[in-house]
Amino acid sequence: VITYEGAIEFRLHVLRSFEVAEPGSLIRYLGTSPQWHSVVDKKTEEKLIKIQKDKKLRLRGIAAEPFKKIRPWLASANELTELRYHPLVGSDTNNVEILDDRICIQSFVAPYLAIEIVNKEVAKNYQSYFDFLWSKTK
Repeated sequence: VITYEGAIEFRLHVLRSFEVAEPGSLIRYLGTSPQWHSVVDKKTEEKLIKIQKDKKLRLRGIAAEPFKKIRPWLASANELTELRYHPLVGSDTNNVEILDDRICIQSFVAPYLAIEIVNKEVAKNYQSYFDFLWSKTK
């Protein structure tokens, strides 16, 4: 378990997630929040988009409802990023990032926090849960 606290460490965490992801892999976001864009600055977001494109990382997120702050991301990496909506899935204050071998619980309330759990079995269970929800959303 790795803990990141504060805006700077949170930004380092999101960069690290993209860096450790295998090329071509799928990163899932359960509860995609507009508040993520308030914590991650423009410079970090640009780095993430570059890593996503270079590694061809596919992103899928489920948000409670559409929000404007994600539009630039979708425009710049739209072939690799998908977003769906369901009112019961999502929160403005947190989400869960699901990679192949880890999950990261992210809090967008000061002091900002990310808790990374490196465990393939836990990740596999969250992937199954996410994929089921994904199949039920549009």
